[in-house]
Amino acid sequence: QLSKVRACRHEGVLFWAEDTNKDQDACQNGREKNGTIINDGKARIQGIYSCVGSSLHPPFKKTLRDSLIRDMYQEDQESLMNHLYKASCVAITTDGWSSRNMTAFLAITCHFFDEETSTLECKIMDCSRIKGSHTAENLRSRILTSLVQYKVEKKIVCAISDNAANIQKALGTLSFPHQPCYSHLLNLVVKKSLYAVIVLLLLISLRICTSSLVPTPKKLMAKVETRWNSTFMMLERFLECKNVLTLLFAGSFFEGKSDGFKFFHSEWDSIQDMVHCLSHIYEATQEMGGEKHTTIGKTIPMTTVLMKAYQEEVEESKTSLTKELAQEILKNLHLRFGRVEFDSMYTFSTLLDPRYKNCMLRNTGGLDQALTELKEELKKGSIVSVSGSDIPSASYEGVLSSQASLWTKMDR
Repeated sequence: QLSKVRACRHEGVLFWAEDTNKDQDACQNGREKNGTIINDGKARIQGIYSCVGSSLHPPFKKTLRDSLIRDMYQEDQESLMNHLYKASCVAITTDGWSSRNMTAFLAITCHFFDEETSTLECKIMDCSRIKGSHTAENLRSRILTSLVQYKVEKKIVCAISDNAANIQKALGTLSFPHQPCYSHLLNLVVKKSLYAVIVLLLLISLRICTSSLVPTPKKLMAKVETRWNSTFMMLERFLECKNVLTLLFAGSFFEGKSDGFKFFHSEWDSIQDMVHCLSHIYEATQEMGGEKHTTIGKTIPMTTVLMKAYQEEVEESKTSLTKELAQEILKNLHLRFGRVEFDSMYTFSTLLDPRYKNCMLRNTGGLDQALTELKEELKKGSIVSVSGSDIPSASYEGVLSSQASLWTKMDR
């Protein structure tokens, strides 16, 4: 019977204001003068409120908007500023998007190590509307203003963004290093490689549109250009609904007019092989999207493992379609990440990570160069060692528990 749910927090208590169809006539004018009911102009919550108890006093809508929410924001902002003040270094990620009514926003997220709790923290630093053109100058000004506001402009060690030209130019003019988002680059690799199987994907998309009105065990998913791994999830869901879809595309459903919609066994086999082929990129994206563990040191190992996985796919693929897809992915992986081992930020992070050290580097030339530069940095004292008692206990989130995990290829 609940049609709407609203929530607010007042003095540490969470109140739920719910609209119901019960006793609407009695609740229509149920506004109390002392402010015990949220005054939203359509207050019909007297029935639910009487069940909760008369001792609770939810605030007015105006109080929520002009006082409580503002105070909560200021409280959280001060808490974040205190944490950032204590942090020795901070990394940021930034991205922009537009709402349904085409209002543009720019978000900035900060990542830092909290010495009190010995954990990595991820907090939203800013999410503000962008007015005017999305030029590099405007984006740079917005980012710099936020960093100065939180007094971390001199603590930034790296900024991560997508490959948009305006944000890359904006971050390139600032005084700290800038790196592209690894998961975003993986998505570009897949997007470019999928042209090898574009005919089959179009055929599946047509079937999804055809079957949209027919109930399936799980709702079918469509490919979305801007959503990571959407092709993999579309194919996986399509495969999960195989039995229902087989009946759907049978001749009885379309009254003998379904010849163009039938799926052959070879096509189902191709879909299954494609799901397995794309699952490596999906797992890598999930692994590299962690917020409570460092990921930059995983870039080289993950790239090495992915290249090894797709080399095996090329050699062991049962169908020419998936073999061609694996070849395209492998080629684009080399184009995007072929020289990642010559970037000192990545190689230093990998070499100093006790899980990998120098085991995952493919290029001996890059390894020798990185070791030489690392020794020079150690001599300068720019890299500080810590004692064993200062090393925090590892709290790790990832997908290593799967038996078919990419990481099992490290041991081969």
